[in-house]
Amino acid sequence: MMINWRKMHRVMAVSVGFLFLLWIVSGVIMVMPQVSVGTLAPDRPIFQQEALHDLRISPADAIKTVKGLSQGSVAVTNIHLRPLAGAMVYEIFTGNGGSHLIDARTGAVVTVTEPMAEAIAHAMMIDGVNVESSTLVSAYGTDYMSGPLPVYRIQMSDPSASVVYVSARNGDSRYTNRWIKIRAGLEGLHSFDPIEWITGSSLLRKGLLLLVGLIGGVVALTGYALALRRV
Repeated sequence: MMINWRKMHRVMAVSVGFLFLLWIVSGVIMVMPQVSVGTLAPDRPIFQQEALHDLRISPADAIKTVKGLSQGSVAVTNIHLRPLAGAMVYEIFTGNGGSHLIDARTGAVVTVTEPMAEAIAHAMMIDGVNVESSTLVSAYGTDYMSGPLPVYRIQMSDPSASVVYVSARNGDSRYTNRWIKIRAGLEGLHSFDPIEWITGSSLLRKGLLLLVGLIGGVVALTGYALALRRV
């Protein structure tokens, strides 16, 4: 029985044609520049000279404080000096993958509280944008799918529906808004991310992505074959 290449090409092209179009559109969106956010405050210098003048605690003293928090030995792997909610803190990274915050002025252990998280989020916005609500997020959901846990979800009052996620562990922040979420959703179509969001299966998403890619390759090959037959 002869294989009807023209029919095979047409059936496969129709079956995955919409997905090809989706790949093209989402790929174009991925390379487009990000739209600037007018309510975000301009970048400030990481270290301000006046803040450095107030430092009283050395890195060695901060490490001693961290070691005093544990009953056993602590392997310190790294140390960063960084601003956090108007203060300068040492972030001491330990061998177990965790970290501790030590105030570089007083030597006190710093805990990221909800008011501190709100202050971090507020400092990222221009004057006139305030905190509408804050919630501690302890599990992944449709609104927060990846990243550190737990985090404080800080909803801001600007027209872009800005949201700042602040890590309850070390105060690291992540910004998003309505338009960034829409763009991320469209970009996710390029790699079939909604399949994983709905089913929770990364294997299924990758399997479907591979299958469609293989069908696309066969469509291209049969198209070349049909074109050569006409020559």
